[in-house]
Amino acid sequence: MIIADGTPAPPADGPAGRLRAALAPLVSPGRVLLFGADVGQLGATTNVEAALVRGAGAPFVHVEMSQAFRRRLRAAGARPLADAIARVFSVAPAAAKER
Repeated sequence: MIIADGTPAPPADGPAGRLRAALAPLVSPGRVLLFGADVGQLGATTNVEAALVRGAGAPFVHVEMSQAFRRRLRAAGARPLADAIARVFSVAPAAAKER
């Protein structure tokens, strides 16, 4: 899994770095990579939506997942992934909203 914010060198404490930290415990060790720090490909650096969102002052995060990981996610349920994303972006996790 590669996490990126569409810039060449996202800060470790920015949204992409925080998402990497939040997702790391949910995935095999060393399998959540931050573009620009851990890997140099699939960083969404030419993503048009990223430029528009950042231009509006909002955070953009791109999550690149292998087909095998997406299959495992579908089989196991996406709740842990959704909750990790919600924590990073300060949104009430979906499970809390359902109570």
